[in-house]
Amino acid sequence: MIYQDVKRFLKRYLNKPTQNYEWIGRDNFVFLDYIQSRYSDEQIDNNVMEVRQAFRDFFEPVGSLIVRFSRSTGITYKIMSYSVKPEQSKHLKKLVSIIQENRRSVEYPYNGKEDQIALLGKIRRKINAEIIETDEKINKKELVRYAIKKAMDLDERDVVLNLKKKFVIKLFNKNSFINSTDKEEQVYQNCKAIKQIEEEVKHSYEEIFKEISIIDFLDGVMVSLFVGKLNFQKINNNYYEKNSLSLIKHKIMEDLGEYFSENEEYIGELASYILKENLINIHERIAIEIFEQITNKNENSKDFLNYYTGQIYVEEGKRYIIPEITTQDGKRWNINSLMSTSTVWLRSRALLIKLKVQMQNINQKISENMPFHDGAKHQLDKKTVELNNVLKQYKEYNQKVEQDTIRLKDEEKGSMNKDKEIQLRRNMQNDRKVLNELRRKINELRLSKTELTSTYDTCNTTIVEFKQKQQNILSQIQSLEQDLNLNSNAFHSILSSVVKALIKRKKRIEK
Repeated sequence: MIYQDVKRFLKRYLNKPTQNYEWIGRDNFVFLDYIQSRYSDEQIDNNVMEVRQAFRDFFEPVGSLIVRFSRSTGITYKIMSYSVKPEQSKHLKKLVSIIQENRRSVEYPYNGKEDQIALLGKIRRKINAEIIETDEKINKKELVRYAIKKAMDLDERDVVLNLKKKFVIKLFNKNSFINSTDKEEQVYQNCKAIKQIEEEVKHSYEEIFKEISIIDFLDGVMVSLFVGKLNFQKINNNYYEKNSLSLIKHKIMEDLGEYFSENEEYIGELASYILKENLINIHERIAIEIFEQITNKNENSKDFLNYYTGQIYVEEGKRYIIPEITTQDGKRWNINSLMSTSTVWLRSRALLIKLKVQMQNINQKISENMPFHDGAKHQLDKKTVELNNVLKQYKEYNQKVEQDTIRLKDEEKGSMNKDKEIQLRRNMQNDRKVLNELRRKINELRLSKTELTSTYDTCNTTIVEFKQKQQNILSQIQSLEQDLNLNSNAFHSILSSVVKALIKRKKRIEK
């Protein structure tokens, strides 16, 4: 979770990675303020590796990052520019061999498709092992893609998709569009090819977002745009209507480059598909961004939303009608009422998200500490059983000594056989030695049990405290969820109305 939050911060704060940005004290102040508002100091300290990895992954397109992070000093990093091209890498020959020599880990056709190949887990693991500790200043993703294309003798248009557990290769037929003198046949073949591309794009979409969260992906896309070319603190409605969809598509294409080798045509088709499939989702993010900017007293965002009046206006002698924010029954939303409802809902949602992060961290802490708790309980129970067994033995020997003592006194009153008396006294002496040994063992076991009890009590107290916090957070979450559910219909009605207006464009009215 902290990894995604740090990546989201970097996309909003820096927009895109560059080699020449100088990270200074002010940046650390803003960054630490951001993560400390979401995570406790302990949670941050326990996730230093995730913070560092988020910085490395963000800057990966421009260079290899050496990064240090601590809660007290913040971030320091140095970018090592890539100086080695994939075809020059000392690892290339070995990577090609790994791919060619592990044919049992190559699945073809993949998913029953003749134009797809998958390189499975064993190949991926061996590739990672080969380059993970490299001292080369090289883009590892580009190196791996180049090695795959070389090993598989792929065409430059073929696409290599880099997923978490495998590599998927998409093969392209250069002659998808048949050159035919028969126009009807050419139209038919073109339509057939277009339909085939649509199916392939859909399959790629499902393949990528089976392993990667589409929500996180789109968050990254939109966050970058909100601080860049779709900054609602600056842009006007004309700019938005002319540019927003092309900007979103271009940014989707750019971010898909993290997973695909170069094939601009195919990535463009996939970006269009993502935009189409998530059109409502994307515009909901835009609406929420506008709401949040207005809540933060940004007048430009308020003016942007006030644009949607449904009024007619004239521009360069042409008449246009502006989209309108209306309820389902056609009534126009009052902006103040709209913002009042949405502000309360969004603040509650933000708090709910923060609480759920806290709950995840508490659950993780319980999981981490439970083995120690259970281990301490097991050792304490084991020591208790051992002590009880020794106490039982001590009681039995003690009773025997007492009985032998009484017997000896009774026999002394009569005429006991001398040999029998000697044997009895010897037995009693041995039994007393056993008793002394048992007493020593009992004392040791009691001391050990006391120490184990202290250890267990400490572990148990920790678990109890975590569970109390867990219960407290759960109670707050349930209360917030109840409030959000009560106001959900009103908010989503507003959101739906604003989304419809944002998707529309001003329409020219013919005279």
